[in-house]
Amino acid sequence: MQIDRYSSDPDDPKRHERSAKGMVVTLLFLFLIGLFVIWRIEGDRLDRIQAAIIGTFVPVIESGQQPGEFFAGITAAITRFTRYSQAYESLELVQNNLAEWQKRAQALELENAALKKIVNFIEVHKTAVLTVPVIADTSSPFTNSLLVNAGSENGVQVGWMATDGVGVVGHVTSVGPVISR
Repeated sequence: MQIDRYSSDPDDPKRHERSAKGMVVTLLFLFLIGLFVIWRIEGDRLDRIQAAIIGTFVPVIESGQQPGEFFAGITAAITRFTRYSQAYESLELVQNNLAEWQKRAQALELENAALKKIVNFIEVHKTAVLTVPVIADTSSPFTNSLLVNAGSENGVQVGWMATDGVGVVGHVTSVGPVISR
């Protein structure tokens, strides 16, 4: 005897299961259609209903996001650690390179001191450099002279060299409090 899948036996347990599944699917379909209709209708009351529906699902969505945020934080921390590790390694290389250069510089300073001693080198005073603008050209047919905007208040002294971008062009012949020739 062959059993029919869709038998009408009232004691068949699969029959109740099929009818329960059908009801759940039907109710879910009707719920979704109703939700869609409510969602598309405009109005103040429906806005409050929409807000209430969204408010009920927000905690579920937020709790679902927490594991993702946790793993995103772990991923960001691992990325930062990797980046910091690479930066540390490059800084160690730079530090080692600088230590080598420091040793070379110290050796050159010792060699320079020994050579200065051999040639009896005498240390001269450091020269002061002052850059000032030219304020007037007071040249005549027989002399060339310029007035510059610096004087004794700036430390200018008679006899100092005057240079331009190429080389020496003259010397300071007279000094006033705020200007020099």
